[in-house]
Parts: sequence; C-alpha cells; structure tokens
Amino acid sequence: MSSLFGLFGGARGTGQAVPVGQWPGWWAALIQPVCGALVLVGLLPRPLIHRATTTSGR
Repeated sequence: MSSLFGLFGGARGTGQAVPVGQWPGWWAALIQPVCGALVLVGLLPRPLIHRATTTSGR
C-alpha cells in the first residue's frame, strides 16, 4: 500500500507513490494487495502467496 498509494512513508520512505505503470515497482505494488485480498477470501492461497512474495522485489 505504501508504494501504490504513498501511504506510511511512501515508496522507499520518500513519501511519494511509485508512478503509475512504472516497471517493475508499480506492478509489484499492485500485485500485492490484489493477491492479499484473494488470499483473505480464500481463493488460491498457495499460488497467490508465491506470486505476491516473488514479485515484490526492489
């Protein structure tokens, strides 16, 4: 959420969100809450947890 919306100090503590569409930071920031919401409701938890943790680099 911090990288996507600039909350809690923003991306890398800058207070800013990652620019929309910037590769790979914005896409990784988007994948995390989407996968988190799906895991929260119980849909495909193992594959989604793997995807969310391996794409969050940088």
